[in-house]
Amino acid sequence: MCQKVMRCNSSNLRRHLYKHFHYRPFKCGYCEYKGLSTSEVIQHTVSHGDGVLPKSVLSKQPVIEGLEDLVSLCIKSCRTGKTVTLVSDSESPLTRKADLAVDNSYNVCC
Repeated sequence: MCQKVMRCNSSNLRRHLYKHFHYRPFKCGYCEYKGLSTSEVIQHTVSHGDGVLPKSVLSKQPVIEGLEDLVSLCIKSCRTGKTVTLVSDSESPLTRKADLAVDNSYNVCC
């Protein structure tokens, strides 16, 4: 996992964890492109050419079991001055979720 040092900003931490778990909750209304936020998808719609109105919809990608709990734990730990580190050699999101370690050093998430 990465060792990115981040401020305790819940939306940034959430986006960062979503990236690690390949979770893209928003989708382009014109193609299969998926993104982390509505604004990211709307920015993508420029690629469809002039005159195309921005359109972002929910991707209907199922939320990985336990991902929101992990996000909440990361945010809570960060706000209390703890480190949250995901440690795993596996690329499986479910394994990464299970390998969560929390300690009392720096504000590092993932």
